Amino acid sequence: MEDLTSLLSDYGTLFREDTDFYNRIVLGTLLPHSVWAPLPHFFQTWLRNYLGGVLLYLLSGFMWCFYIYYWKRNVYLPKVIADVRDSRFSFYRSVLTFVNHIVCGELAKQVVTTHNTIDILQITLPFEIATHLRALLEKNFIVLCYDLSKKEIINTGQVVYTLPLVDYLQKSETKLFIFIFGLALEILSYWRSNSTKQSSCTKDAIPSQRAMLLQIGVAMKAMPWYTLLPTVSEYLVENGWTKCYPRLYHVGWLPYFVYLAIYLVVVEFGIYWMHRELHDIKPLYKHLHATHHIYNKQNTLSPFAGLAFHPLDGILQALPHSLSLFFIPTHFTTHLVLIFLEGVWTANIHDCIHGKLWPVMGAGYHTIHHTTYRHNYGHYTIWMDWMFGTLRDPEEEDDKAK
Repeated sequence: MEDLTSLLSDYGTLFREDTDFYNRIVLGTLLPHSVWAPLPHFFQTWLRNYLGGVLLYLLSGFMWCFYIYYWKRNVYLPKVIADVRDSRFSFYRSVLTFVNHIVCGELAKQVVTTHNTIDILQITLPFEIATHLRALLEKNFIVLCYDLSKKEIINTGQVVYTLPLVDYLQKSETKLFIFIFGLALEILSYWRSNSTKQSSCTKDAIPSQRAMLLQIGVAMKAMPWYTLLPTVSEYLVENGWTKCYPRLYHVGWLPYFVYLAIYLVVVEFGIYWMHRELHDIKPLYKHLHATHHIYNKQNTLSPFAGLAFHPLDGILQALPHSLSLFFIPTHFTTHLVLIFLEGVWTANIHDCIHGKLWPVMGAGYHTIHHTTYRHNYGHYTIWMDWMFGTLRDPEEEDDKAK
């Protein structure tokens, strides 16, 4: 019993040293020493969490908005542009398939005995796609249909493969490797330059500045209350009321990862059901969660909407993080990092961009939640929605819309 008391006392000392260190780093950087040093430890911790939360929210929000709205790297593309991009990928894939057929000898005899030029693909594509393969054109490995009398390209999507290409491919494996590698570089170069040019927002897809400022206002009013939860959690940890441990060597690397996995699963489960009940229990939705769901269209959702909650709503949804500490051994610093990464994560899932990274509950899934209200309650992954029958896939929604 004495050993346990001594261990808890040692843990408490280490926890206190950690929080003092984090307070000095944040508050000492942002405020004069005379402002924060006289404050009691609890209020120092709250002030650190508050200032850190505000900075993280604003920095991640502004940087994310700059990236997806003004750096022209988002995926708010009209459907026709997306289809064109997909067709280009199919075109290049067909080229590589043809190359492989030649290497295997399946088409070699047919190619040699048919014509001087072999018309393999006839896909209607912009002329710029074919001309981007200029390295192949220069070697007469492919040619374009050209009307000499009119001096113009005809059948712009028609690419003709010539016998020199076939001979070249079958001459040596080394040259074949060089050819495929070069073609891959051509594809990558074109894809990157093209996506940069065309990945610009349609005007009605970007939230207005007024909408984003309103979201910032809601989040700023709630931030003092949001940051009270991790402050209370740290107080409980310092006083030995949780199963937190301060150093990795107290448990070892393998148990650390096992406990972390359990922690994340429990948090995912807890947030799923907390979020779902905020919808299912009508008074909770009306008086708390409805504040967040006024952002229910792509042109009203933005990274700043991620923390635009009623204060109690935000605390309830973060509560599984704190409750898990009472029955799951959790590394203290890892817990703090995960809490504050919530700010970055919530910005990400409110940008309407479908990342297509299974099984992550990305913005494509969460956008459906904001438009249907009855699906995709999960937080990090889609597993809870899949288990409890509330999953709706954004790609399936696109297929239905066709």
